[in-house]
Amino acid sequence: MHLIHSLQKSFIFTHYLENPSTFPLFIRGTILSSETIQTLAPLHHHSLAFPPTQLKLKGHHPMTTANFSRRLATKTIAADIDAYHGLGAIPNYATSRTEATQKSIKSAYDAMISKQKKETELAAMVKASADAARQAEVTFHNAVLAMKESVRGQFGANSDEAQAVGYKKKSEYKRPRRRSA
Repeated sequence: MHLIHSLQKSFIFTHYLENPSTFPLFIRGTILSSETIQTLAPLHHHSLAFPPTQLKLKGHHPMTTANFSRRLATKTIAADIDAYHGLGAIPNYATSRTEATQKSIKSAYDAMISKQKKETELAAMVKASADAARQAEVTFHNAVLAMKESVRGQFGANSDEAQAVGYKKKSEYKRPRRRSA
């Protein structure tokens, strides 16, 4: 009961009642369930000399929201994987948060591994396709060069046919002028 009375007068609980979506409520390292908060809320008396919205909680970091414009650092993902594997060493882990249960974490981990595998496969396919396209471009370019040389050899450098495939007629070049000394 002492814990409930001290909790009722705490700044964190008052701030939580004013803005419940801002952060989860922790007491002694445990996240309070919504049922516990609903039980404690009617017992709470506002005893603050200043509005709770002016509270600045030192060290408070809300959960990050999804930002897909940048990837998470490899170091961060590696630390998360280590933490996930470390969770297996805790036999009595239980939480009321559905996204933090072992089953949902395993599901998220499996989904991440699956998507990373698919990304790697697609990246390899893109690289292979780019290499094949580059090779096809070189082959096409060499064929066009051979065709141009063939047209020039068959019809001559000053022909309309040579001009049709991209060459300039020899007669259209300006003659070099002599410099007077």
